[in-house]
Amino acid sequence: MKLIMEGWRQYINEIGDASAESYPFEVVHRARGYLVKYGFNSEEFLYRVDFALFFDDTKKDYAWAIDFEAAATYWTQVGLDPGKHYSVKPTGEGRPLRIMSTVVNIIKDFVGNPELNEGILNFRFSGISKSGGVDLYSGKVTKRTRLYRAFLEKNMPPGTEVKEIGNNVIAFTVPGAEI
Repeated sequence: MKLIMEGWRQYINEIGDASAESYPFEVVHRARGYLVKYGFNSEEFLYRVDFALFFDDTKKDYAWAIDFEAAATYWTQVGLDPGKHYSVKPTGEGRPLRIMSTVVNIIKDFVGNPELNEGILNFRFSGISKSGGVDLYSGKVTKRTRLYRAFLEKNMPPGTEVKEIGNNVIAFTVPGAEI
């Protein structure tokens, strides 16, 4: 029992610190100026982390929307068209810390690479609910949004401005410093 509790405490302490070993990742697609896609493989799935440039009306400036999902291999296995956008379904892999550590490292790679980010260091992401949608006005922040925010707060450089928009959209601006 003591070993189980020690393992659980270590797991809880690791949440948000991105200390779990990262999967290898790479840029798999780039449409200069508006879209960058990274990919990585876990033991069971192919994951994709996309950065899509859009005009952010709240800042009157451009920002990158970050989207993370189990990608083509998963969709093909379940008989769906990987070219279409679907809500993320839980993978059930049991490796959330390693997967999130990889996503954090991808974000750091993107933020630290002006050739990819075009010098734009404004970002937005949302934690999709279990039902598959983003609910801005229910008063409930999703577990995913809370998890993503914990990782963000522990891994971005000092001076990163974080703002919640509605309930489940987080906007953040990274200072020009290296991370």
